[in-house]
Amino acid sequence: MAARACAARAPAASATRAPALPDTARRLVAPRVGESLAGVARVVEYAPRAPGPGEVAVRVCYAGINGGCETFRARGEHWFAPNVNAGAEGFALGAEGSGEVVAVGEGIDAETFAPGDSVAFVGGAFAEYTTVPAALCQRIAGDPTPEAAALIISGTTAAVAVGATGGAVAGERVLITAAAGGAGHLATQLAARAGCDVVAVAGGVQKAALAERLAAAAAAAEERARRAPAR
Repeated sequence: MAARACAARAPAASATRAPALPDTARRLVAPRVGESLAGVARVVEYAPRAPGPGEVAVRVCYAGINGGCETFRARGEHWFAPNVNAGAEGFALGAEGSGEVVAVGEGIDAETFAPGDSVAFVGGAFAEYTTVPAALCQRIAGDPTPEAAALIISGTTAAVAVGATGGAVAGERVLITAAAGGAGHLATQLAARAGCDVVAVAGGVQKAALAERLAAAAAAAEERARRAPAR
């Protein structure tokens, strides 16, 4: 799911590298690792960092809420093990989000990113502003959306699992666990659209029903597309 953090787009900066960051903003940080996100998260005021070479500063509009990822981050487990030794400043919370570019660093030309661009990004999304590598941003059309925030990690994960890694093709039986979850509900739809026989595993009747509806709708959409006259 995605949480909304802003209501309207800010005016685009007058120059590509013009600073458009406030003196202070708010974000969620953890001063130390702990058992849960709720147990360690704190709202703090901070000075948003101007982007360095190869970076962009983003005004966050939507942040993806990934329960498993944020739990591992809060606990300092798996790939977040360095958080155990984060030091006095602690560590930022949140990962995927969508928002508006407000400033860019050296080496970023206007064809890549410019102030006013809408992007999906990865990095420190539980904040009003975040500064991330341009390589972790994807330009999107129109205004920032919650869908874009969800797709940048979960959508990529699902697409890689079903397609690039799994190589699913029509007629194959595909087992998808946590089929109503962030990546799972997208993988369910991708597999159904590929013509696979989807076996969805979900925790409870409501989640199972959701997975079934999504798979059926995706398969129907693919069938309509297949039957549509060629243009």
